[in-house]
Amino acid sequence: MLIPITRSTLTTALELAMVKFWFLLHPQGTR
Repeated sequence: MLIPITRSTLTTALELAMVKFWFLLHPQGTR
């Protein structure tokens, strides 16, 4: 039962890291 939670946390962390990396690559993407 700890697999879904771990997987969810991992997915969230991965998405957050990807978004952060994307913003680092494109700092003026939202401008």
